[in-house]
Amino acid sequence: MKLLALDTAGSASSVAVWRDGAILTHTGAAGGHHSERLLALVEAVMAESGLRLAELDAVACGRGPGAFTGVRLAVGVAQGLAYAAGLPVIAVSNLEAAAARAFDTAGAPSRLLVCQDARMHEVYWAAYERGVAGIATASPEAVGLPESVALPAAWDHDGVVWGVGTGFDAYPLLAERLRPRLGRWLSLESRAADIAQVAARAGLRQAVSPEQAAPVYLRDDVVAAPR
Repeated sequence: MKLLALDTAGSASSVAVWRDGAILTHTGAAGGHHSERLLALVEAVMAESGLRLAELDAVACGRGPGAFTGVRLAVGVAQGLAYAAGLPVIAVSNLEAAAARAFDTAGAPSRLLVCQDARMHEVYWAAYERGVAGIATASPEAVGLPESVALPAAWDHDGVVWGVGTGFDAYPLLAERLRPRLGRWLSLESRAADIAQVAARAGLRQAVSPEQAAPVYLRDDVVAAPR
């Protein structure tokens, strides 16, 4: 499978080309996301790969949750590139992509709680499990106060759990409250390489037409309360 993946939901823009498990990545500087910078990264990684857009199977993107401007940018650029090349879009959860990155860490357990800083004293969060069939969602994506974060009831008090994401550093009380259950926590965000990995695993069965791809913000008042 051949994919172009874009991710701008976090602090830095990144792009990746996935070709049957081999991956090329380009990352921009941290800071504000701009379409010109993202397109320059796309041009560079495609040139290095030696592929044309029309030779890809799909364009993948991080669809959020994450920074409003960043999520909207990744989805919008993915739609434009895919439409121009006649390709479908695979929209990937940024929380699941962060989980996929953490699961690749040496010694990672089979259960992860992903909490990303959502600003406004809130976090985006979800729980994930890794089994023989791959990564599964153990609790739905949500946004809320750090005090609202809880491990899935089905996990009870059995097994090691790692925390993943920027939320634990942003809100120390979150880590302190869950410390008895967390073996450790990793402060990381998703990258285009992780988006590509999740998209390749999902395959074209999760692909949609460019006009059907949509960002996920979770906040109902996202326009009224920008980050």
